Amino acid sequence: MQFRRLWLLILILFLAALTGLLGMAGKTFARTNPFDSPLVGPFQMQTFLSPLSTPAGEPNLLVNGDMDDPRYPFYWRPTNHFVAGMWYEWFWTAAIPEFIDGGHPHHNECYPPPAPGRDCHDEGNHSQGYIRWGAGYIGGIYQPVSVSPCTLYQFQIYHKNQPDPGYISKVGIDPTGQNLPPHDEQDRYEYPMNCPPDYRSECPNPGLDTLDELPPNIIWSPEYRDIWNWQPLSVTAEAVSTTINVWTYTDARGVTTPPRSTYWDEGSLIQVPFPDNRLPPPASAMPSGFITNVVTQTVLDFLIIEWNTPQPASTQVWYRFITPTAPVTPTGSYFIYLPLVANYGLSAYTHATSLDTTPTTHHRVAIGGLWEGAQIEFVALSRRPLTNICVTEFSAPVQVTIGPIPPITRVYLPLVARGR
Repeated sequence: MQFRRLWLLILILFLAALTGLLGMAGKTFARTNPFDSPLVGPFQMQTFLSPLSTPAGEPNLLVNGDMDDPRYPFYWRPTNHFVAGMWYEWFWTAAIPEFIDGGHPHHNECYPPPAPGRDCHDEGNHSQGYIRWGAGYIGGIYQPVSVSPCTLYQFQIYHKNQPDPGYISKVGIDPTGQNLPPHDEQDRYEYPMNCPPDYRSECPNPGLDTLDELPPNIIWSPEYRDIWNWQPLSVTAEAVSTTINVWTYTDARGVTTPPRSTYWDEGSLIQVPFPDNRLPPPASAMPSGFITNVVTQTVLDFLIIEWNTPQPASTQVWYRFITPTAPVTPTGSYFIYLPLVANYGLSAYTHATSLDTTPTTHHRVAIGGLWEGAQIEFVALSRRPLTNICVTEFSAPVQVTIGPIPPITRVYLPLVARGR
């Protein structure tokens, strides 16, 4: 009996050690099918009127995106404006609307619409609205958000206007995170210090004398006219900073009916993958030297690839399998070749590892499911911000021939039936 217990303890310790070894690699050690990843073309910006297909479970990075969080109530701004918590207002000073809580019983506008026989106030459902009688306006709301640079983000928010023709609406992302400037020194102290994120901060100056004063790097969706029923507007853009701003915009100058009103609700900002989960291709045909110290090693049937970058950047490997022209007789674990320039484009690398967008200076990925004698050629890639754009850097090609792989031991625990 003691011998059996000792034997079971040894098996349990062995399995725990093996699980820990694979767990240390995290998702980079997940086995990849070398024939799964199709080639992808250059990344294109996308804008949509309806929701995108997005990864399930991605968190909403906006704070109080639905305007309903009781921790972030509407706050007052002169002269008679009420702005949803954690959002900022902006408007064209030539025609200033009044900012309101659209879920107030006097307005009763919110998304999702209340159940029959109830109103927005009954369900605690708020929205950001702004209204004006007798003249048009241009304005909206915006929110800064902390993000990872060189990663795609989709901003989506539901929107409707007063059912009259003449409205023009759009949404945007400023990938640089530029904010509106503060009030001028001579009048900044005339305004209350009650703004996000702590309700004790100074607000940016919301008034724009011309629309040219909007941040110049905003990526806007197409302009949509006369959205009279709740519909989602969305835009996708790549962050080039650790902060981006999401923006809403409505121009009601073309509306002729005296009452004018606009509402926004149920906003979200989520990280979305690049097409086919591959980094956008490099613009240059030659490595810049940004990626250094490319090294490889084999662990069981995994090829582990590591490299360094002088600045934090993302992580991916593109690779292809080489068909040998002559029998391969491994004399060690693998061979490595470092040609300066490949005689074909990067389109030859039809397979890719999972993309890790976490900025880091030391990069590590794994290609699994390999076999003795397999020949692989790969390039290491990292994408980084450069001024107001992101660029994909890559290494010189590396060729590896996998040498002998030690037997992979599988341990099966005996099934023990209860009561026997």
